[in-house]
Amino acid sequence: MASEAVAVKIQEGVGVDAVVPAAPETSAQRKILLKSAEGEEFLVDELLARGSKMISNMIDDGCTEGGIPLPNVTAPVLSKVLEYWKHHVGKSETDKDAGEFDRDFVKDTSSSVLFDVIMVANYLDCKPLLDLACQAVADAIRDMNVEQVRGFFGITNDFTPDEEAAVREENRWAFD
Repeated sequence: MASEAVAVKIQEGVGVDAVVPAAPETSAQRKILLKSAEGEEFLVDELLARGSKMISNMIDDGCTEGGIPLPNVTAPVLSKVLEYWKHHVGKSETDKDAGEFDRDFVKDTSSSVLFDVIMVANYLDCKPLLDLACQAVADAIRDMNVEQVRGFFGITNDFTPDEEAAVREENRWAFD
């Protein structure tokens, strides 16, 4: 039986033993060091790190010495991704707890963090997380009007009133 994958954040000036893992660790578990854009380091079980196809390929290619730099991933978003992986890596897709976790995961995440998670899931090639985050955004905007969607995404309307009227006329079906 494989132990649960556990992420341990290394704090500057503090040893790895500063955080107690949730599952007992065996000497056979290989640890992978992930480095965020800010230089924060996260020591994770190899199984957990393989939640990303990109990182998995780097592990397979032997590119883990000195850690894996993730220059496009901030520490808060990496923590969020690791939280997701802890609940999904090595588990069945039909796990009932996973569905409940997914609902809470996106419900408790602000839209700006969700946008960052989408970017990072794409960068790390983690399709299940990418699909979950994109679906959450799609669900959030489903019943919004144009103005609400613009507000949700922080888009400024740069059409003149005449241009907007022309677009609405051309696409009348979309505004009914």
